[in-house]
Amino acid sequence: MPFALKLFRINFQNTYYTNQAENDFHVIPDEKTKKFMHDHNMRLISYRGMIEMMWLTTRFENPLQVFEQKIANHHLNFYVEISNPHVFSFSLLTIDPEQIYYFSNSTGSQKLHQKDYVSEEDKVSLQRVAPIIGKSLKNIFGIINIQLDKLWKGKINIEQLPIEYTIQIKARETIWSYQIVDLHNRIKVPAKVVIDTDDSYFIYKGTAENKHIHLYESIKPIALRDKINQTFSLTMYPESSTKKSGDTNQEEVVLERLPLPDVSLSQSNMKKGGVFYSNVVVYV
Repeated sequence: MPFALKLFRINFQNTYYTNQAENDFHVIPDEKTKKFMHDHNMRLISYRGMIEMMWLTTRFENPLQVFEQKIANHHLNFYVEISNPHVFSFSLLTIDPEQIYYFSNSTGSQKLHQKDYVSEEDKVSLQRVAPIIGKSLKNIFGIINIQLDKLWKGKINIEQLPIEYTIQIKARETIWSYQIVDLHNRIKVPAKVVIDTDDSYFIYKGTAENKHIHLYESIKPIALRDKINQTFSLTMYPESSTKKSGDTNQEEVVLERLPLPDVSLSQSNMKKGGVFYSNVVVYV
């Protein structure tokens, strides 16, 4: 009866998520890799935000010697397909019809990309990977190349298994723009968007053509997140009084919790002049 060795693990991490992991991608071996895995009794196991490569072997005494002699000199190639169409809205990822992301363990680093996070430098031309790709590119985000002889540095040690790799993706930072629609004329005095107890993150941009629509924008980009521990509220108080000063006697909270940008709405994440804006419409 064979026993299973976990050879390597690849973790997909995204700072957008509180737990850093979600099922945004689907990893599929290419045809050559599928055949190699079948011939050598290898299995690809998918989990939430992670994949593992398992090797089933009957060599109980010295399985890694067999691995080194028969398997270690091969490369495995995988397609990375998009399973969440909104990932490009909340992540620093881009689509390029002439390029594709290419991840590899050839450098010996735990990260399968060149910088701390996936970047434009990880893209290669489609011509370069044409021999690998044998299917439609419609949903393919990237290619992962695992060189089995690069799993270890120096002598193979079974206690090192599985070898951990990561693909780290950074959340997009955008200017948050709140459009407050005052349906019942509730905003009588200047109001401010407050994060917890600080009103310095947002500025009032005035009213639109419709005087009942008040515009607020963050002074600098804010990272998009699926959950945020801070509280965003809309508060009215005289201009001479601020949250920082502690003078809150005349304040009135219009909304205790403002909604976060909805990344599933394409119109809520727009690029203007090279800067991304997350638009949030709120009715009060």
